[in-house]
Amino acid sequence: MKKIIASFYLTLCFLLPASGQHLISVSGIIVDEDHLVTVPYVSVSLIGSAYGTAGKENGFFSIVAHPGDTLLFSSLGYEQVFLVVPDTLTRYRWSTVIEMRRDTVMLEEAVIYPWPNVQGFKRAFLAYRPEPVQDNLGYMPPGIINKPDTFYPVQPTLMNPFSFIYESVVQEIIKRMPKKKKVRELPSFD
Repeated sequence: MKKIIASFYLTLCFLLPASGQHLISVSGIIVDEDHLVTVPYVSVSLIGSAYGTAGKENGFFSIVAHPGDTLLFSSLGYEQVFLVVPDTLTRYRWSTVIEMRRDTVMLEEAVIYPWPNVQGFKRAFLAYRPEPVQDNLGYMPPGIINKPDTFYPVQPTLMNPFSFIYESVVQEIIKRMPKKKKVRELPSFD
């Protein structure tokens, strides 16, 4: 394990800029400010670059940055947190605890009514007259459609037990049911 860490830092030495700034391994735990429980899978990004990482399920994160760089911590349901890596660090590692505050927005209750009161609904319901349906079927040979209320049963393409029960039982019951007359006008609720 020590060899892996040593090779990691040796690799970082080749990435050092010419200005002499050293890289710092920033790591830590991200917790909820109110309940002090870890916040999982927080997005950690380095502002001004394409580098970033995500926190683990236990809230741990680790990223490499230069002194003076700004880190952005963001997660759904939490306010964003900005962290500036201090310029005064002399070590190559820095551990911290990031506290994130819940971001809640309280909206006023909205009650939506289609009409201002029940009487307005009754008047609008009784005054409603639907427009007749216009069939735009194009040319139909004579004799195909006798009247608009004609029922044409659809033949199933695959016979299964349920379609057999529907055809043999349910359709026979529907045929034997007495026909109801259509209501011309809705009754008044006054």
